[in-house]
Amino acid sequence: MVDNLLQLSSSRGTISIKPTTTHYFLGHLESDSSANLKQYLLQNHNLLIRDASNFETLSSGHFRVAVRPSTEDNDKLIKGISEYLNLKKKITQQKQTK
Repeated sequence: MVDNLLQLSSSRGTISIKPTTTHYFLGHLESDSSANLKQYLLQNHNLLIRDASNFETLSSGHFRVAVRPSTEDNDKLIKGISEYLNLKKKITQQKQTK
């Protein structure tokens, strides 16, 4: 999961994931709120992430995720975040063409 999260971060300009040595990762959406991502993942993938926007020194785009024991669970999280980013990109492109 570590490599997948970092790869997702490096392949998109809209999200960054901080490397860590713990089982928690801190992510940041550069142009969206973590509350929107949290809602999307819960409604569409039955996944819950931690909105970290209320942590001292963090902004509305910050979120925290935990590595799970199951590869299947971790893959589901990566897929959900990736789908969300693709959806946001598509919406942005549609707005730009109008």
